[in-house]
Amino acid sequence: MKKQNTSWFSIIIAILLVVVMTLLVLYILEYMIPYSKNVKWIENSSNAFYQSEGWIEDAFFKIKNRSSITDESSKNMWTNVIDYDYTTTSSWNIIPPAWEWNSEFDINFNRLSTWNPIQLEVWNNMVNWTNSDFIFQVPDINNTVTETLSWGTLPIINWQLSAQNDTLNATWSWIKASQITTSSFNMGNFQWQNLAWDDTNNEKIANFYSSHCGTWSWCILKLSIINTLELINPTWTQVPYLEYKIDFWSKTVPLRYSRIKAKGKSYGFQKSLEVRVPQQTTNEAFDFTVFQ
Repeated sequence: MKKQNTSWFSIIIAILLVVVMTLLVLYILEYMIPYSKNVKWIENSSNAFYQSEGWIEDAFFKIKNRSSITDESSKNMWTNVIDYDYTTTSSWNIIPPAWEWNSEFDINFNRLSTWNPIQLEVWNNMVNWTNSDFIFQVPDINNTVTETLSWGTLPIINWQLSAQNDTLNATWSWIKASQITTSSFNMGNFQWQNLAWDDTNNEKIANFYSSHCGTWSWCILKLSIINTLELINPTWTQVPYLEYKIDFWSKTVPLRYSRIKAKGKSYGFQKSLEVRVPQQTTNEAFDFTVFQ
């Protein structure tokens, strides 16, 4: 009996199996490749965020360990496909700095309210008091003429200059309602009460500053709202805050907050972060104690 050769049938079966498996793989890849691309986008986006966050942490470390108030920066963006860029701004000669205001009514001013006082580190002979201009004004909430506070003789702003072992506090030289205008003034000759003395002795802020806030001696200037902010017109209308600007001219002082801005890049993705680090402050409850 003659044996038949069936090897050709096995070859055809093998070819059919290869074709079916190839089609199956191509079908699966149609779903896998777009998904893998989406995952890569997520990966690069997350990496950009963590790059930015990592350099925020690095800036925190530099701020904590620096020996003086300085501004740091590290600009390396676009050099590599994965890169970073960050800056810190901790001092300026005008408060608020350009484009850093927080008043809703005037782009050149910051807010001063009851629980949001001005607190600035002014140590190491940073301030020339006779050449420093302070401006306080009522926000133009009605978009009309300049607003004016009622009760002109009412104390509105208390001043304090705190040193390591002493405090100079305003006594009968508070900023009154009638003085809240758009005109600037300096406070070098303001008579303040030294809390270590009795009620009959006053001291100029410039003299206190010279003797207590020299090299490596920290001092904090604090200005606080101490009464209700009511307008003359409309009668009994209250405003939520005052606006302020301080120009120290040639002197540079630490800002209330160190601003850290960081960018992280990963291929086509970029993430920007910004945080504010508060400077050293005094307790707000001390104002309540003073006026009891």
